[in-house]
Amino acid sequence: MPTTTVQMVNNDHISALFCAAADAVEEAILNALLEALAAVGWKADPRAAQGA
Repeated sequence: MPTTTVQMVNNDHISALFCAAADAVEEAILNALLEALAAVGWKADPRAAQGA
């Protein structure tokens, strides 16, 4: 069975990387929610965005 070599980041740097990734994901989600004009929900139930 083939194997793959894995390089790991030292724990001293994980916190900064994890925080940066979490911040980026949070901002992307908020941007998507705030810019949405409409969404299709469960069983194709259409919903207008708040304030639209």
